[in-house]
Amino acid sequence: MNSSHQKQFKILSLDGGGVRGMISATIVKEIEHQLELYCQKNNQPILKLHDYFDVVAGTSTGSILAAGIASKMSANQLIELYQNQTQMIFDKGTRFQRKWGQLLEFIPQNLSGQFGLYPNQKGKGLAKVLQEKLVNEQGKPVKFNEIKNPILFIPAYDTYSRNTTWFASNRVEQDNCWFKDIEVWQLCVASAAAPTFFSAYPLPYSDGKLLPHIDGGVSANNPSLSAIAHLLVTEKNSNLNNISVLSVGTGKTTKVFTYDNIKKWSLLEIIKHLPHIFLDPGSQNTEAICQEFLRSVSTENPYNYLRLDFDLNQAFKGDRGNTLREPEKSPKNQYLGEPISEEIDDPNLCVKRPDRGKSLLQEVAEAYLEQENIGAKIRAFLEHNTISSS
Repeated sequence: MNSSHQKQFKILSLDGGGVRGMISATIVKEIEHQLELYCQKNNQPILKLHDYFDVVAGTSTGSILAAGIASKMSANQLIELYQNQTQMIFDKGTRFQRKWGQLLEFIPQNLSGQFGLYPNQKGKGLAKVLQEKLVNEQGKPVKFNEIKNPILFIPAYDTYSRNTTWFASNRVEQDNCWFKDIEVWQLCVASAAAPTFFSAYPLPYSDGKLLPHIDGGVSANNPSLSAIAHLLVTEKNSNLNNISVLSVGTGKTTKVFTYDNIKKWSLLEIIKHLPHIFLDPGSQNTEAICQEFLRSVSTENPYNYLRLDFDLNQAFKGDRGNTLREPEKSPKNQYLGEPISEEIDDPNLCVKRPDRGKSLLQEVAEAYLEQENIGAKIRAFLEHNTISSS
């Protein structure tokens, strides 16, 4: 156990990845479970995730999980949200439109409207789901200034000002904080407005202007590095020696795109594949930087960084690296022995299968937790990053 009396700042970071947030939610359930066991072992009152972590950061689908945790939802409630609501968020009608997206070429611009985009405006789709789920004890939508502990950190990209907005709940006391009265569900919808899937979401600015925001994943799909930077700027007692990060991914995409494939893509096909290409590189880059930063500065605590993620399928022979790897002939998930869909808008991946009693994404996440002995790694993190007083 870390014996230092210096306050520790513990960050839970949650990646973006659409319906694959179910993977993150399943991993979060294991973190919750291990925290309960840790408290029992040490004869402490049972802590919840919002008690233990000082910062909960999330991008896109991760922002939904982060906001749920900050709103005192349990991991089971988050899992149920994905099980029961993804079909409303990623509705069949829009999925059909996207499948036949080539029709866009023949639809006049003034008639195309939201063709092929999932609904995310107030009262529809994602907005409707989150407005109903992210509520306070009175059943009303939680406002950002109601979040006191932990710090809730949500990045989204402002297309008007052309910068990534760091929505952080420890900024709401500032006089010039324009987003303090915004309801949390709106910030999540903004952070999850992935280009080619959802339209930009307008957030009300202080002078009545609407600031359109899109998915924070375009700049910080893994928000851990941004959360560290925010802590260093806003918390005077923070430094790299007393910050620890537990970072949770949504499964790494592994689909192989050869030159022969790509050179045949039309403009619409390029747009269709953009999310599969831009989400992972930033997350992997952030992972590498965070690990190097935190592990290089702390000799006392080698457990100040833990990344939980895995390849959805074994598409290549050998580990990821800088060398050319040969693709597998029949890629499949290493834990279940069957191929796993890498689509981020397929709600069927989250729905309970009658014969299994759980969804496919739950099953693969649970298999990962068991086969990689993740519970032991989480226990080590908890034991070396205890709660300490300021």
